[in-house]
Amino acid sequence: MPIETVEIVVPPRFNLALSVIAIGAIATQWLLGVGIAVMIFGAFLVFQTVTIRIIFAAEQFEVWQYGKRVIGFPYKEWQKWQVFWPPVPILFYFREIYSPHFIPMLFDHRILSQNLKKFIPIEPQQ
Repeated sequence: MPIETVEIVVPPRFNLALSVIAIGAIATQWLLGVGIAVMIFGAFLVFQTVTIRIIFAAEQFEVWQYGKRVIGFPYKEWQKWQVFWPPVPILFYFREIYSPHFIPMLFDHRILSQNLKKFIPIEPQQ
């Protein structure tokens, strides 16, 4: 009997990247160098949002870039996860057996959270 293939791609969201660029633009009014540095970081986040995808596969959470899988994190090794500041999500944290991971929220946090609850049978940290 064939195993069902599951692949759910979490859509990108540019909210964080564009907000960082806007904050940098505002900061240039007072500190030009700081504002430009923040805007460059925001541009980097835009680039990451365009090129990186998160996929929920049958057995693991995968990070893809340029259409190739970069790394996978098996669900069975996860210990906890959390979306920081849910009203305005900015960071996604998860801990697996081997190490903690922090990912900027460059994705649709609602779809990410729904699928984390579905694929990883642990309660999110509050």
